[in-house]
Amino acid sequence: MATRLGVEPTTSRHLRVHRVFTGSEHSYQRWQGDWPRDQCLTVAQVRTGHSPLVAAYLHRIERRDSAICPHCHSADETVEHLVFQCPVHDHDRRDIWPGDTFTTDPQRLWSYVEWIGAVSPPPDWK
Repeated sequence: MATRLGVEPTTSRHLRVHRVFTGSEHSYQRWQGDWPRDQCLTVAQVRTGHSPLVAAYLHRIERRDSAICPHCHSADETVEHLVFQCPVHDHDRRDIWPGDTFTTDPQRLWSYVEWIGAVSPPPDWK
């Protein structure tokens, strides 16, 4: 197997995926083991910007006619816009991240997209 800078491609790919899921490159930090796969996938998609929750991504893959935010109708709905900028979600954002102290904590990010109604919890979620 070919290596690049002494790192096998599968190892490098694993580290990228791990960083997306946990927010860290350190292998000792683990993803939430009790989370359903769909939640893990949703948070990873939001973190990478390849999420069907945002109009800009759906527009880019030709699944939507416009990238404009369906909530505020004032800008393209990217992940950055949805999480940080959309004025419609200001109050919700402050409830999840009090004092504008945004963290990349997966649970808070999931809580936010659930809180704003972008996703709904699975029926068996407690």
